[in-house]
Amino acid sequence: LSGYSWIFGITCLFGIADIACFAFISDVPMKEPSQKVSLRSVVGRALRSGEYKRFVLFWMMWIFTGSLYAPYINMYTLGPLGFSLAQTTIFGQVVSSLAAIFMVQWWGRKLDAHGNQWVIRRVGTVACSAVLVWIFVSPAHGATAANIVPYFVYCLSTGLVFCGIDVTLQKMLMTSTPLENRSLFIALYSLTTAVLGAALGNLAGGWLLKQLGDISFTFLGIWFDRYKLMFFFGAALRLTVMLYMLPGLTKGEEEIAV
Repeated sequence: LSGYSWIFGITCLFGIADIACFAFISDVPMKEPSQKVSLRSVVGRALRSGEYKRFVLFWMMWIFTGSLYAPYINMYTLGPLGFSLAQTTIFGQVVSSLAAIFMVQWWGRKLDAHGNQWVIRRVGTVACSAVLVWIFVSPAHGATAANIVPYFVYCLSTGLVFCGIDVTLQKMLMTSTPLENRSLFIALYSLTTAVLGAALGNLAGGWLLKQLGDISFTFLGIWFDRYKLMFFFGAALRLTVMLYMLPGLTKGEEEIAV
C-alpha cells in the first residue's frame, strides 16, 4: 500500500504542475459563431463532409487496430515472460519516452517539409514492422537477455516513431476541422475515436485473446502463442488500414471547408 501511495502522490503533484503550466499558454484563436449551434447540427455538417469523415474514420481505425493488441503487451511481459514491474516500466515507459523526446523535433521538421502522409507512412511501417521482434521472444527464456533485448528494441523503435504520429495528428486536427465551431468538431472526433477506436479495440482484443485460449505451436522453428498471434494480427490489420485508407486523406495543408 505504501508503494502505491508514493506513486499516486508523486503523480498527483506532477499532474497539478502540468495543469498550472496552462496558465501561461494563450488560447488558440477561434472564430466566434454567428449564432448558437447544437451538437446535432454539427454532426449533420460533419456527416456531409467527405474530407472530415475520411479523417475521423482513418484515425478511428488506426486507434482501433493499435488498441487491439498494444494494451496486452504489458500482460505478456508481466505474465508469461515473467518480467518484473520495474523492467516493464523502464523499457515500456522510460525508454520509449526518452526516445520520443530526442525525435519529436526531427519529425516536426519532416512534417513541415514533406506533409502528413509522408510521416504517417514511415511511422506506420516502422511501428508495424517492430512487432516482428516478438518472434525471438519465448516464455521459456524468462526475464533473461534473450527476451529483454527484443523487448528493448521494440520499445525503442516505437518510441522513436510514435511521436511523429502525435505531431501529425495535432496538425491534422487543426486543418481537418473548420475554424468556426472547431471545438465541437474536435469533441466529435474525440468521442468517436475514444468509443469506437480505443474502447472497442480493447474489448475486441480481450475477446480475441480469450477465444485463442491456450493455443501454442511451433512453425519453422519459431514458437507461437496467443499473444504473439494477436500482436501480428493487430499490426497486419493496422498496416492494411494505412495502405488502403491513407491515400484517401487530403494533404491537410489547408483548412477544409465543412
